Formats: sequence, structure tokens, C-alpha cells
Amino acid sequence: MGPRWLAVIPLALAPMALAQSPSVQLWTSLTSGIKYKLTVGDHRLAAEKIFPPEYQSQLDHGAYVRCEYSQQEEAWAGKCSSKLPYAGDKNRRKWCTFQFTSKITSFTPTRIEGESEVWNGNDVDVDKCELQKTHMQHFVWVRKADGEKP
Repeated sequence: MGPRWLAVIPLALAPMALAQSPSVQLWTSLTSGIKYKLTVGDHRLAAEKIFPPEYQSQLDHGAYVRCEYSQQEEAWAGKCSSKLPYAGDKNRRKWCTFQFTSKITSFTPTRIEGESEVWNGNDVDVDKCELQKTHMQHFVWVRKADGEKP
């Protein structure tokens, strides 16, 4: 990967510059209290969990929870991923990355509803970084008022 590879980057990014500028919005889950940053574009949206300040050390180690949604008729189908630490045997911490699904069934300017695949901590095989069991959970997000801090 030499100079030729770098020359491709501006060409790959050029179509994105022509597209409508996406808007960034802050939303809060009424279900969990978690705050999300949504980037809303044309028939696509991305959601990223905003970690509270007390989790800064996890962020410094690469923690994230992100979803990419694409509009499909009345719903938005989402593919999500997370990288988070889990406590294993003898309180040994291990970082695991998981892929999971989410779906937005209602999206208005002030409210989002849907369901997301979730799991309990004891449903994780930490040594193998495998999910043993998941279930779908309904969620409701509300948009933060303009000027309100994240």
C-alpha cells in the first residue's frame, strides 16, 4: 500500500461530498437512560452510544456500541456491533466484540420506537466471547431539545 492507495481516498470520498449533508441529533432512551448520537442521512441513519464520563477509560481502550440502519418501507433495519469489556473467571476482564440486530418501527421528529437484540451479562461466555442467549427488547428514544447538553 504505497502512494497509489492514498490517491484512491479522495475519489472514494467525492460522492459523499455531493450528497446532502447529514444532520447530527442527540436522543435519549426512555427505556435505559442511555444517550445516543444519531447521524441522519438520506434513507440511512447511524446511532452511536454516548458513554458517560465515568466510562472514559473504556473509551480509551476502544469501547463502542454502534448501529447502522437502512430504511426499508415503513421500518429501518439495523446491523449493530459493540466492543465492551466483560468480567470472566476470577474477575479477569476480557474485551468482546458482538454483532447484533436492531429495528426501528416508528421514526418521528421527536420519538423513535423499535426493538433491539440484547443479552444479560451471564448470557456471555467470556472465555470464548460468545453470546449464549439473546432476546429482543422494545425501546423508545426521545430527541433532546436544541441547545441541551449531551
